[in-house]
Amino acid sequence: MKRDVAISAVAFKRRMAYFREASEEIAAANLRMLFAASVMTLGLLAVFLLVTPYVIRGWTPTLYHLALIPVACWVCLITGIQYHIGVGRPLLVLIQCVLYQATIFCFIILVDTAGTPAGPAAFVPLLFIALPALFVVPHIIAYAVVLFFEAIYIIAVCTFKAQQIGQYDIFISLVGLAFSVALNNLILSLRISDHEMQMKYKVLSTMDYLSDILNKQTCLQVCKEYLQTIGRDSVCSLLILDLDDFKAVNDTKGHYTGDIVLQVTGELLRKTFRRSDIVGRFGGDEFLVLLKGIASHELLARKCRQIQTGLPQLTQQRAGVSVSCSIGAVMLQKQADITFDELFRQADLALYSAKKAGKGQAAFLSYQRAQTAESR
Repeated sequence: MKRDVAISAVAFKRRMAYFREASEEIAAANLRMLFAASVMTLGLLAVFLLVTPYVIRGWTPTLYHLALIPVACWVCLITGIQYHIGVGRPLLVLIQCVLYQATIFCFIILVDTAGTPAGPAAFVPLLFIALPALFVVPHIIAYAVVLFFEAIYIIAVCTFKAQQIGQYDIFISLVGLAFSVALNNLILSLRISDHEMQMKYKVLSTMDYLSDILNKQTCLQVCKEYLQTIGRDSVCSLLILDLDDFKAVNDTKGHYTGDIVLQVTGELLRKTFRRSDIVGRFGGDEFLVLLKGIASHELLARKCRQIQTGLPQLTQQRAGVSVSCSIGAVMLQKQADITFDELFRQADLALYSAKKAGKGQAAFLSYQRAQTAESR
């Protein structure tokens, strides 16, 4: 029993995470499907009205068949415009999907009950299976919709149909409802698994596999995007950290030991800086940190001391070799027309000053415009 509860709790958390993380992706997929379904509805309705009189002698469309034509045209027009202009807010698209389902359920229930009181239902059982599977909707909403219209259908059957035909129709609709629940669970489970796999590959493509922080390409991209976002009056700090004599570690202790040193360094940087800061491995033994909204010499000096004190201890414990690091930092205080390349160049100058002063040193510069930076 406890195991079943635990499994259900895990499945619930996975569903919640999926709808939270992939809301924009889900909205886009639902909008595409809504447009396709509305076009398909109109097409199937046209084919049905044209072909059925030749298949069933004496058949004529009811008022409910004919009323569905302008409604289907209107839905197709609205969703087509929205799909092509790309207006797809998640909540709006969800409401539209539910309204589409409600509209189709209402008309088909009328067609299968009031429209054909003497014959068995032809469409409702199929609708209960197919319609909920079209869209990616939270279970509580999907089940609420189908259960509500199952109740409406049962009332309509009891109202318009003879008992012998009605009980058969109700039974078939309940079978369709059961298949709908099973199919909807299966499809949602597959979609969640696919999303989780995509997220896993996305993370792997952006992370450095040794240090478990951003790789060079991703780190540079995120830093540049951040500087473009904050624009004028930018405040931030850029640190470049270089491991001292790292080549000697690889040459004397082996690459396995060197990999442990890189892992320890990444771990220490993640613990030292905020989750909102950008931390990445820039090269073989170089790391980069961009502190958002911070350009305090005192704070940077404290962070650098934490790193330069902790790194030799951790590497000694975990890799059997004490490794120090040199750090160069540049602080940017409310200056405009900033490029990442120039910010990096000045941080690199600071790193050069730190290494020139000896191992395990840190140097700090205030950002200056490119034409005056050399004077520093």
